[in-house]
Amino acid sequence: MSQVKLNVDELKSFIKHIVNNNQVIQTQGKVPVTINVVGDAGLGKTSAILQSGSELGLEVVKLNLSQLEELGD
Repeated sequence: MSQVKLNVDELKSFIKHIVNNNQVIQTQGKVPVTINVVGDAGLGKTSAILQSGSELGLEVVKLNLSQLEELGD
């Protein structure tokens, strides 16, 4: 996988592009694209994702995998 470094505004723009693209390709019966946002704590990753979802009128569910004790949680 390739890695791209983005600032928060670029990340929000990219997220919106991926969401809109996924909506189109899903109507064509294709598999949607996923992204993995990685970076140090405090950079604004979660905020950018939550803001993008809100601006697109989507419900965003935040899962913090480090807080799950068992796979079934």
